[in-house]
Amino acid sequence: MYSSILAKRHSLFFEFLKSRKADVFYSEYQPYINYFTDAIDVPGSLLVTNDKILLITDSRFIEEAGALSKSVDVVISKIRAADYLKQSKLLTKKSIGLDFSNTSLQLYTSLGGSTSANKIVDVGRDAQAFLNKHDELSLKRMQKAIQISRKVLSETVAGLETGVSEIDIALDISAKHRKYGADGDAFPPVVAFNKNSSKPHCQPSAVKLKENSLVLIDLGCRYKGVNCDFTRTFPFGMLNSEKIQVIEDIRKLSLSIGKTLVPNSIASLYDSAARDILSKKALDSYFVHSLGHGVGYEIHAFPRVAPISQEMLKKNMVVTIEPGVYFQNKFGVRHEDMYLVTQDNSKNLTKF
Repeated sequence: MYSSILAKRHSLFFEFLKSRKADVFYSEYQPYINYFTDAIDVPGSLLVTNDKILLITDSRFIEEAGALSKSVDVVISKIRAADYLKQSKLLTKKSIGLDFSNTSLQLYTSLGGSTSANKIVDVGRDAQAFLNKHDELSLKRMQKAIQISRKVLSETVAGLETGVSEIDIALDISAKHRKYGADGDAFPPVVAFNKNSSKPHCQPSAVKLKENSLVLIDLGCRYKGVNCDFTRTFPFGMLNSEKIQVIEDIRKLSLSIGKTLVPNSIASLYDSAARDILSKKALDSYFVHSLGHGVGYEIHAFPRVAPISQEMLKKNMVVTIEPGVYFQNKFGVRHEDMYLVTQDNSKNLTKF
């Protein structure tokens, strides 16, 4: 299965490269390596040509490289990949596609930069979309990642007790992700009690949980290179009616917007719709981030579900819908789910 899926990814991507008048694609960005070679977390350099997927790595990873699909050509090099490519003349007289947003100045310069005899083309904006166009393999892995993080969140909520700190819970989440088979966290878990939840990406602290507290947990893991990401806000004990109402309003808003996702629509429209609904409750000024983002081989992938985004939702993309409101030094609420864009509508992958 791996070989046929990698071959299909290669074929579709090379057709895209031709449309951009690029002969090859080169990258050292790990999500591209994961996507095209299935060499999960094996660092190196990737070259995609019309007839091959080439992974250049070093002898530390010879065993991992030997286990890859036969559809991937592997070079164990003792010199830098850029130097190897020059010596092998694989980039001679080529139009080289790069993702500028994930290419260092050092790499750009080593490939010749603006003085290169080769033509260098920025294909990044559209190349990134491939990392969030899911097929059978990546969806299966994403569902496994969700299953792991769902189990971890359920156990975390069930085990909450007074006296435990935000950092204790965050560390436990990370440990359980690995215990249950994940590569690791997709991002550092966000655990926030009461007024700390007013910071959208609060760093877990030594603050301890008390009775009758608001708890916000944002977590996700990575399984074989594919990420998941979801957030829940809930009471520990009793909360006042204001907080309960906001939690319910944001939960309902998240679910209602998620149900409306359809392919070939502009992502910013959903962000606008969420803000319109919040404005009717005089909450829009407390919504300080975008509505969501793509998820795949990157945790923040194409497309952005943001106010000025003109990016399109396409079939088999996965995006988060995560409205939130944050009252400074008081409390914050966020509800985040992941949605698969289907042929006609969408499917909530993290509803539970």
